[in-house]
Amino acid sequence: MPTRLLLLCLSLVATLRAVEEPPKPPVSLTFSVVSWGNAISDLYYKSGGTHKKIVAPAFAPSAFMQYTGPAELVFYSRQAPTSDSNGSEFPAAVSTNPKPEKPREIEACRVLLPADETRATILLAPIDPGHYQGFVIPGDPTKFPFGQAKLVNLYNQPLAIKFNRSGAVLLKPNESTVVAPNTDSSLLIEVAAYKGDKWKRLLDNIFTLHEDEQAMVILSSGDYKFFRNDMGEAAGEVQVTVLRQRKEKPASDKQGTADPSAIR
Repeated sequence: MPTRLLLLCLSLVATLRAVEEPPKPPVSLTFSVVSWGNAISDLYYKSGGTHKKIVAPAFAPSAFMQYTGPAELVFYSRQAPTSDSNGSEFPAAVSTNPKPEKPREIEACRVLLPADETRATILLAPIDPGHYQGFVIPGDPTKFPFGQAKLVNLYNQPLAIKFNRSGAVLLKPNESTVVAPNTDSSLLIEVAAYKGDKWKRLLDNIFTLHEDEQAMVILSSGDYKFFRNDMGEAAGEVQVTVLRQRKEKPASDKQGTADPSAIR
């Protein structure tokens, strides 16, 4: 086939695909951000053409923020320009009418937002200085009853979770379920995964959940860099993080609370 004809055929195929695949509609939702590490105060995002700043507390949900834009949400930081932005070891000529340089936008993280949700929680975990790995938990974290816990599986395979020694549930990755504590407000969870043709117990955890609070119990891989100790060792295969929200602090306009003692 002549080269010109081949190029024409490829162009027609690309045109047909563009016609068959209309652009995805923008996403519009409200989200909160949780820092899986130290608090983050130097992040920004764009919504509807407007720059907005994010303050993400450590292991606690931020205030809710509104987003309208592409399904892929980009977080970035702003870096002030240096005195010699051209990289030369000699300073640039001083202008008689210098214009202030705009801060550089440095991409920090990208997450894909669900198109069929109105609210979501985004976990930002540090991987390198100024860069994060993002995890999206769809749904409104305030809509399940107070006094109960939402179990969320962010592990890389299904988890069998037994709670209060009586109930049990199998959660696939990115699935969640809501469970209630015992009458004494205690919640015991036993977690196992199917490995080597048998179920292997990965952890047991017990914590207290009062009637005036909700808890989001996040089960994730313990192998992530941000969960390792100073020696580079992981605490276990599965890490459990508990995020608490109290009734007297509505999530619509106030910061959540966390119980550091419940984080292992």
